[in-house]
Amino acid sequence: MSELRANTISDAAGTGPVTLTKQSAAKAWCHIDVSAGVPSLADSYNVSGITDLSVGRVQVSFTSSMSGSSYAAPASTANFINGSYGFASASVNLFNSNAAGSPSDPVTYVATVSGDLV
Repeated sequence: MSELRANTISDAAGTGPVTLTKQSAAKAWCHIDVSAGVPSLADSYNVSGITDLSVGRVQVSFTSSMSGSSYAAPASTANFINGSYGFASASVNLFNSNAAGSPSDPVTYVATVSGDLV
């Protein structure tokens, strides 16, 4: 059985970390806090910012764009109906609705983006 141990894996030039572009790894993720009524980014990876689109809708912008609009971005909240829509290479929109199907702000959104970076 082989074993690989390393403290740091660098790019070919030895100047920075290896960039995951084609591997099956999360390319972005975010935790958005809405408990104060206005969405704010609590923590993230490859997310440059968020935009409050309307009640129950938020746009997540990527620092490094996806290669296209065909990627997976499952999202979850503590409410009944939630998910993602509006897939673009530089952003994705998240939504949340209450049990009656009306848009409503959750306490938090969490989402992970999987696919290929540019």
